[in-house]
Amino acid sequence: MDHARSRIGAVMALVFTLALVVGACTGGPAATATPGPTIAPTDSPSTAASPLPSPTSRPTAASLPTFAASAQPATVAPAGAITLEMRHEGTTPGFSPNQITAPAGTIVLYLTNTDALRVRHDFNIGQELRAGQARMGSIGGGTAAVFTISDMAPGDYTFWCSINDHYKFGMVGTLTVTP
Repeated sequence: MDHARSRIGAVMALVFTLALVVGACTGGPAATATPGPTIAPTDSPSTAASPLPSPTSRPTAASLPTFAASAQPATVAPAGAITLEMRHEGTTPGFSPNQITAPAGTIVLYLTNTDALRVRHDFNIGQELRAGQARMGSIGGGTAAVFTISDMAPGDYTFWCSINDHYKFGMVGTLTVTP
């Protein structure tokens, strides 16, 4: 009887460890029986007093301002939102479209994760790849979120998914903000 309990305990420990590893590999918690939107809303503090660097300067991550941003689960795109699809094309993750344009000011994005593999994706944006100025937590396959960024100045910005380095495999795009 003690031998059987010992084996059950060892198997349970192994299952728990595997669940943690799977969660870490998918960029979020292990799958649960309750589907639905599970974004981590993020509010980035505004640093309006910090001016944007001139186009000729090469900013560092420390010198870039943080945009005021918020994220909320959603099932439909609000009026005027730019729709971005997060997906896999074969085995390659990506955004569709990967080039978007919006006027300066508040930009509203409707992000849908249509990934057939049900992989989680997040959304980061900044003047340089991996120098995020605003971030939305990950959303699972089959879910959507509205991501609002305030006070965007004219210029070119890069957006990407940082989960499992998806940006290295092509999950990156460009937002051009016009005056």
